[in-house]
Amino acid sequence: MVLTSPNEEEINVQNVLARQVRDLSKRVQHLETLDALSNTNGFVALDKVELAAPAATITFTNISQIYAALKIVMFVATDRANAFDSIQMNFNNDTGGNYDSLRSTIRGVASLGTAESIAANGIDRIGFIRASGAGPDDAFSPVELIIPGYANATREKTIIGQTANKDANSSTNIRHSQFSGWWRDTSAITEIDLTPVDGTNFVADSSFYLYGLKESA
Repeated sequence: MVLTSPNEEEINVQNVLARQVRDLSKRVQHLETLDALSNTNGFVALDKVELAAPAATITFTNISQIYAALKIVMFVATDRANAFDSIQMNFNNDTGGNYDSLRSTIRGVASLGTAESIAANGIDRIGFIRASGAGPDDAFSPVELIIPGYANATREKTIIGQTANKDANSSTNIRHSQFSGWWRDTSAITEIDLTPVDGTNFVADSSFYLYGLKESA
């Protein structure tokens, strides 16, 4: 038997086949990673609004009903000419007097602490957030809230969360608020509207992120 060396064309074919096998292996590994991530617990990004210009209302609509809870994270300020503002939340376009909420606030002064119970046409006075009338221009407010059981069709809907606001560059000028609220309705939440309570608009560069809490099977 006479052994012959592969010619250049055969070597090229072998190299191409080897590259294709490596590429296919990488794609399989990538798909396996995505599948693993999709089957773990945790929050999944559903929607976001990042303002390039001022806006009076932020709306999340057509909200998927497959999650255990919703989470909203905001980084925001309004155009109110005062030291602070707040946020109102409405569900499913309901602007009637069907909401109850409570806000408690502490400030960086030991003697300052307040609690307010509010019945209004929305979950009103969600914390304190930065307004344009006071505080550093770049000191936007963080807001975080959770809506458990939002897709449940037999229970009133509730939220819980917290906010922070800084009037000036001093620890004594920081407000930290915790809040809770109920919507007197058992409908599944499919739309969420957010508006400033006293200002006209959320200012440019404000951002709003909606997440769903996923449970693995």
